[in-house]
Amino acid sequence: MFYIEVTSGEWPWEKHVSGERGLHAPKMKKYKTLFTPLKKGDIILTHLTQSLTRKKEWRGSIIGISTVGRPTYETGTKYFADLIDPMELITPIQFKEYKFNHGLSKKFKSAVSMSLQTYLINISERDFDILMKIHPENLELLKNSNYKKIL
Repeated sequence: MFYIEVTSGEWPWEKHVSGERGLHAPKMKKYKTLFTPLKKGDIILTHLTQSLTRKKEWRGSIIGISTVGRPTYETGTKYFADLIDPMELITPIQFKEYKFNHGLSKKFKSAVSMSLQTYLINISERDFDILMKIHPENLELLKNSNYKKIL
């Protein structure tokens, strides 16, 4: 399965890259619904919002890819899913580059129409392919990495 994590500021991505933190959310019903389907091997794209993101080229963009290394688990008051193999995309995929793409699934279009207001969005394999083809250099990067098996 494929997902987009939507987060504010670059620090969550930096924590993914350092191996310090994967996905996490408060232990609330709405997050349980988002986290429960996560399985080892699922693909996570990280989208940074305009808010709190210092790097101008990362604002409002999908900037990286990771894999769920351990499915959802609970500790204390939070849900977690560990991420492995984080990789920064060569060229960030800006929201404006895909928001009007007619090939996107209805489910993804719905999330896009609400400006990605959900923390974790399930997308189709076709959505993933469309996103990766926006910048051929990103697709080439994945073909020459551990991610080649999903292409």
